Amino acid sequence: MTTTLSMRTTLEEMEQKRTELQNSALTLGLAHPVTVRLSQELDEVFNKHEAIKRESNH
Repeated sequence: MTTTLSMRTTLEEMEQKRTELQNSALTLGLAHPVTVRLSQELDEVFNKHEAIKRESNH
């Protein structure tokens, strides 16, 4: 997978997770285990995206 495609894919994943997280926070609350899990998943996707960005700059 090319770097550009990988970055686009992770951006789409981040947007999807962000929407899921927002909906969960609004309906279940910030401290609900589902909301916390979604927040952690968003962090993982963000970290993956940042790693791809770093690799593309080298």
